Amino acid sequence: MNATDGLLLATTDTAKELKTGIHMHVAEIAYENQFVTETQKVDHGTVIHLEKIQFLHDNLLAAHTVWVNPAETDCLSRDGVKVSHCPARCLMLASVSLGTDGAPSNNRMSRVDEMYLASLINKGREVHTNGTTDPTALPAETVLKLNGDFKL
Repeated sequence: MNATDGLLLATTDTAKELKTGIHMHVAEIAYENQFVTETQKVDHGTVIHLEKIQFLHDNLLAAHTVWVNPAETDCLSRDGVKVSHCPARCLMLASVSLGTDGAPSNNRMSRVDEMYLASLINKGREVHTNGTTDPTALPAETVLKLNGDFKL
């Protein structure tokens, strides 16, 4: 939403040249999709636009990425984009890793707190969705795996 297509594509080219990744907030808020839909003349929003300009690659780490539809989820998956979920910021889990976001958005930078919150949210979601408690919804082992090399 805050970068031109030219800057995005130059970033992609530079990242390929340097053999490095790109980190970017994607579809973080509903207004972002509305803005991108209106200004870029695409069907839904940020992810569709990024696919259209061929920005989505397996070296992209997309932070948040919670305001996406099933077609956009398919685009991200097909292109190998990684998504970092920040539960305190987004309160929704659709992720491959956990993040803390920045202090202005989250009020803290504790990965342990994020692991705890991610586990609780999914247990609560289970109650809301199915009307039953399930202590195995997002168990501790899975939460630890979401953190990759995180060591206690």
